[in-house]
Amino acid sequence: SSPAPPPTLQAPSPPTHPAPAPIQQAAPTAPPTLQAPSPPSMQAPAPSQKSCVAQHSYSPTHPDQLEMKSGEQFTMLQENMEGGWTLVKNDMGKEGKVPASYLKIADGPPMQSPAPL
Repeated sequence: SSPAPPPTLQAPSPPTHPAPAPIQQAAPTAPPTLQAPSPPSMQAPAPSQKSCVAQHSYSPTHPDQLEMKSGEQFTMLQENMEGGWTLVKNDMGKEGKVPASYLKIADGPPMQSPAPL
């Protein structure tokens, strides 16, 4: 007797029940209200922006250096640079390096009273 032919495999039919709908929230939640940061207190200057005063006049010997006159005020951008330099910005917005030893670092806002020598 000849072997019976194997039964034809029937591919499974796709499930008839509907796919679950994506979960919907009952009510769209509003994004949380962003609280604007409060302004920094006026007493504390940003730590990176110290002010300093020229103790001596200095004439630059290099294009990346800044001329300064004794008593001129600067904003310190970077101190303790290699070679004893400090990067400062003057009132005109010009930036340049000056000898750190020529500067006196002012603590906080500049005082009106003359500093003792």
